[in-house]
Amino acid sequence: MDAKIDTIAKHLERAGFAFEPAKGCPWLESIEASFGKRLPEPYRSLIERYRFAEFGVPGFESFSNLGEQSGYDITDAPFKDPALREWLIPRGYLQIGRPQFANYDPVCFDMRSNPKAPQIVRFNHEDCRVIRVACYGCGITIRSSGPLRRAGVLSCATRQRPLNSSVNLLK
Repeated sequence: MDAKIDTIAKHLERAGFAFEPAKGCPWLESIEASFGKRLPEPYRSLIERYRFAEFGVPGFESFSNLGEQSGYDITDAPFKDPALREWLIPRGYLQIGRPQFANYDPVCFDMRSNPKAPQIVRFNHEDCRVIRVACYGCGITIRSSGPLRRAGVLSCATRQRPLNSSVNLLK
């Protein structure tokens, strides 16, 4: 596994991103305790063995791994927004970044799909917040499918609608 991660890090370095080898990661246990889950092995290997600033590849910007407790670092960014944190983590979603270009939507590992090799999913942050609030009133749940952008569906009693449709949840 480590050899594959080294290949990925070298590829990203050639693309202009700085990846510095590291021995261990003092904040890894704290991150996993905050998530309540062990990180998937490939990502864990990357975090343990390299320090890096946030970097972007088409469609995705990874949080940094510098241990600097900034809004862009894996030690702080996934936990900074209480509404997103309280919605994502209990449902098995571990946020590792955002889409590129200053987008606030969380990009996460879906630990429910396969904890050893989870799918990467993206949520519309506004939908997460609306659902978190609306859940208490009528038992709304999320269903997802697809490898990158999951199409959420509101399910309330017998009615189902896509999250991006115009649904007034506060009626």
